[in-house]
Amino acid sequence: MKITTKDFKKYIKSEPSQFLKKKIKNLNYENLSQKEEKKYILKIVKTIFEQKIEKSGKSYKEKWNSGWGQNYKEFKKTKKLGSLIPKYFFKTNISRIDNRLIRVKSKNFDYKVLNLITSYIFEKYFKKEKNIIEFGCGTGHNIINLRNINKTANIYGLDWSHYSQKILDIISKKDHNIKGYFFDYFKPSLPNIKKINVGDNFSCFTVASLEQIGKNFKRFIKFLKKENPKLIVNIEPINELLSEDKLLDYLSNKYCEKRNYLTGYHKHLKELERKKIIKIIEEKKSYFGSCYINGYSIVVWKFL
Repeated sequence: MKITTKDFKKYIKSEPSQFLKKKIKNLNYENLSQKEEKKYILKIVKTIFEQKIEKSGKSYKEKWNSGWGQNYKEFKKTKKLGSLIPKYFFKTNISRIDNRLIRVKSKNFDYKVLNLITSYIFEKYFKKEKNIIEFGCGTGHNIINLRNINKTANIYGLDWSHYSQKILDIISKKDHNIKGYFFDYFKPSLPNIKKINVGDNFSCFTVASLEQIGKNFKRFIKFLKKENPKLIVNIEPINELLSEDKLLDYLSNKYCEKRNYLTGYHKHLKELERKKIIKIIEEKKSYFGSCYINGYSIVVWKFL
């Protein structure tokens, strides 16, 4: 079996562009037998309810620094963009589509699926933007994908790992309009943003990075309000967009709770919208994810 343009339309709830149709390839997988699926579901349940799992947050910074350090050393040596793919994409060959587990048969399957989702967002919202910021940019792989869609924008990658900035320093030698800066979600610092000198004329996005701050997102939202971006896109685990009456969605939410991932963010955005502080432009579950989590829900919003 393989993911097709029909699947993409079904799960993203949008007709893929010609650009996206060309990217929907080499995404082969097979369904698990009932016995196999039960085995992996039991593994997920035991992980959530019986095992001790490291929690995200401030204390996890060195783990991320170490991970991006591996990518930096490989990229510095090879200069190949494949070296920027985060190592967590290679941990297992079990993924999910909708509410079933699958076994992937293509190399970099999970990464390619995420690349499709970000491509959908970048083409729809960022194709003509002049200044774009990614908060929590990690290895910069999303920025490289964005550059393939928007050839001229000033793109700024912000992250709390100094290896992230080293990676972007290498990239900026060939593309002077890509730059990296330090940024900490837990202490969003205005001077670092002001260095960028984009004023109010910028849009921004996060991809599976905002998840790391758990319930501590209000300071970041206040920071954004002050900086007043044109548009904010979050591709993150958004528990409220999953269905609690479906087993894998339920377990995804429980896994997020166990890892101390982003909690209450969407609910808070809806409250801000009710108060006419923001407007939510698009919100949807992606239906794609890893073994443990449906992590790529989409929320697009702006301040009024």
